[in-house]
Amino acid sequence: FVPTDPKDLKSPLKNARSGYKLKMGDRPGGDGPDGAFDGSFLSDYEFAPGGDLDECNGRTGITPEFPGGTYYYVLTDTWPFVPRQFHGTPDPSFQKGPGGGGPPGGEARGGGGASVKASGGFVYVLRGGVLYRYSEGGLKLLDKTEVGDGR
Repeated sequence: FVPTDPKDLKSPLKNARSGYKLKMGDRPGGDGPDGAFDGSFLSDYEFAPGGDLDECNGRTGITPEFPGGTYYYVLTDTWPFVPRQFHGTPDPSFQKGPGGGGPPGGEARGGGGASVKASGGFVYVLRGGVLYRYSEGGLKLLDKTEVGDGR
């Protein structure tokens, strides 16, 4: 649920509507599947402006954590349910892979990939048995905690 007015957290909540719609008619066939567009395939859907959310299943508005406004993703009860693409370009520190990944500041660098999660205005990075907590706005290291071998 999201506030009806994205600029007013006290406005009535509503179920956000995705802008994706099931295509009408039949699939073209050929090298791909044929038959009616029935939602079995990703290509059965198209984005049609007019919903509450953009192509990334997100919108801009205020949240308790960001009273000045922010862009955020929304889970819906219709396809695509969860965001299927990013809005903008992720910071290179979120790349998965060996060496050097992780947020800026040098604290989370080293060999191997990192597990990264954003939650409640913080970014958490688990690397080498250490959990790093960064502020989401600006990625400033707040603290780190030994958590074992990371399993």
